[in-house]
Amino acid sequence: MAKKAIVRYVSDEEMQHVRERKRVIVDKELDRLASENEGTITVDLVLESARASGSPLNRYFDWDDGRAAEKWRRVQALQLIMASKMVAQLIKQNDEPVAAIAEHAEVRRLVNAFQGEGFRMRPEILSDQEQRQAIIKRHIERLRSWLRATIDLAELEPIRTLVAKVLPKV
Repeated sequence: MAKKAIVRYVSDEEMQHVRERKRVIVDKELDRLASENEGTITVDLVLESARASGSPLNRYFDWDDGRAAEKWRRVQALQLIMASKMVAQLIKQNDEPVAAIAEHAEVRRLVNAFQGEGFRMRPEILSDQEQRQAIIKRHIERLRSWLRATIDLAELEPIRTLVAKVLPKV
């Protein structure tokens, strides 16, 4: 007879503590590796360190080769989907200038409006208003993320200011 699983419900506050703890563990180990390797960390170095069963990073890897291989194949499949491109061309109307960096660009051919629902052809997704809004929302969040990620690059301040000015308020 199988053992009954014990379910424990965790508050958002407790989960934040767990997430922060993982971040602290990982950051501490990455700091150690950097100090031992002249400030440089590589994927191979992290993986080598994590292989040791006593490593604080060990638990964050899947060491079952069968499962890990399948996960890697899934990553490769996703890379193929993401690499599929098409050209989007802006069409001038009434001889008005096109307000863009370029009049045409390669864009992803397959997109997913809602996470986990698979990928569909870009024109199909963009013609559905709900899916189009989901993509717009995701791109706006990417811009917000970019604003946060470049906060310490003073050279980009003029661009950050312009982007922040035109972003919709939350």
